[in-house]
Amino acid sequence: FAQAVLSGGMIRGQRILEESTVREMLKPYPLEELSEAYTDDQAVLGWKIWKLNDQIVYGHGGGGPGFGALLAFIPERELVVAINANDTNIDRDGLLRTVTSLSWD
Repeated sequence: FAQAVLSGGMIRGQRILEESTVREMLKPYPLEELSEAYTDDQAVLGWKIWKLNDQIVYGHGGGGPGFGALLAFIPERELVVAINANDTNIDRDGLLRTVTSLSWD
């Protein structure tokens, strides 16, 4: 799904999201107003939005007793990160920082 968002709504030549929907999902947000971590007060059409190393990150996390998860994507880098863990207290922000600090080129 995140790959379709990054590709303007397309996967393998098939449109699964309308372009207008993707635009709404990724509507620009002033970078200087974004926090450096995932918070509940910054959201765009179901996604949370924050900055990481001056790059905009869209994502959504959750969890419950015994598990935690986060799906995040950074359009500028065409990078999608999915974190699923059998741990309620997983440091999702820390894992995301570590993964995005690696060179994926």
